[in-house]
Parts: sequence; structure tokens; C-alpha cells
Amino acid sequence: MDVDERVALANGRLKAARVGVTIERRGGTLWLRGTFPPKPGSNRIKPYRQKFALGVKANPAGVQHAEKQARLMGA
Repeated sequence: MDVDERVALANGRLKAARVGVTIERRGGTLWLRGTFPPKPGSNRIKPYRQKFALGVKANPAGVQHAEKQARLMGA
């Protein structure tokens, strides 16, 4: 099973759990995407879609780590 399939399965589990955060593969790294409050110092006042780099490689261990981080951020 390749990394893209693992990301798709993890996103399915996150969606079923209604976490509200998804995992994206961009190049060789994994990112989280979701609707979060504005960053400190931002001019925005409402929550908006943001991407966060996890700094982990796109491999099976990285997907597991990303899923755990997604659950923490979506809680």
C-alpha cells in the first residue's frame, strides 16, 4: 500500500470521527488542513482554512503521526 492510499484511509477515519482536519501530501511531506482561529497578530477576525506543515516525511510512520496530530488539533 503506497502513502497516498494510507493518507486516503486516514482521512476517511478522520472524517468518520468528525475531526474536521485532513491530511495532505505536498511533495515529500505531510500537512494538516482545517478551519482554525486566526493566528495571533493577524488582521482576520473569523476562523478560516489554514494549512500547517508537520515537518514529517510522507511515509507510513509519518501518516500515523499526522493522524494523531490531526485528532489533537481537531479536538
